[in-house]
Amino acid sequence: MELNPDCLRDILSEIAKLPMGNFLNTLPKEITDKYSEDDIEYTIQIIEEEELAHVSLNWGNNVLARYSLGQVTLSGQQLYSKIKSDTVWNKVKDKIRSIGSAFSVELIKIAAGNIINGML
Repeated sequence: MELNPDCLRDILSEIAKLPMGNFLNTLPKEITDKYSEDDIEYTIQIIEEEELAHVSLNWGNNVLARYSLGQVTLSGQQLYSKIKSDTVWNKVKDKIRSIGSAFSVELIKIAAGNIINGML
């Protein structure tokens, strides 16, 4: 399975809006209608593995039965602040696609940092 970068950005955006101490147990309809269940589940796994937010996952029969998304971590906040701008985000996606690589959190971080540095 490949990471859907837009799904990652949209879920990070929702998590970043959470007041301190709150958790998100269901994603807004705009996200669940826009992305497949597989994309959402895989993205939530990546968010947990990359420690971009405080995440609790409950599995049943190899299926994500329940999740709870909490505050973004420092790493998650740093990533989201880099890709929040539509201008930067579109350039990040174009750059990664131009080199023919699959999207990864690390590659998104590097591309976003390079693009922002080039804009300064």
